Amino acid sequence: MQEAAPDAGHVELKSKKLLMLRIDRHLTQQYVADALGIDASTLCRWEQNEDKINVGKLRELADFYHVSVEWLLSPEPLVLHMHDYKVENGANGAHNTVNVVPKEVLEEILQKATAPYSAHIESLNKVTERLLDLTERMFDQRDGRKG
Repeated sequence: MQEAAPDAGHVELKSKKLLMLRIDRHLTQQYVADALGIDASTLCRWEQNEDKINVGKLRELADFYHVSVEWLLSPEPLVLHMHDYKVENGANGAHNTVNVVPKEVLEEILQKATAPYSAHIESLNKVTERLLDLTERMFDQRDGRKG
């Protein structure tokens, strides 16, 4: 009979989602740890991606935070919402929301979004350059300059 691998039934997170979920909900590590029946130091290691998580506890975490296991495991970047409740322009209780996303993440999103259209974008850029060149020649001819 073959022995189970030491990491069988354990998964590794690739993001800081657990930490961000807890912080976003203003919860302490001790509160979440008590709710899950684990030690706070274990939760800390999970939040810092320093230890693998038992699949059963991962499901409990997903249920606790009302998210899917798949979402927790996905390396997708987080979009944070920061709220500014300062009074602005005399409006009491003005609310501004800023989405904070690292530059690298935005570049990756843009690259993935435009990849299927890159050939089309390239051809449109060429057409645009050609139109600009023809327009410049037309103005040069109109003004009596040789092009």
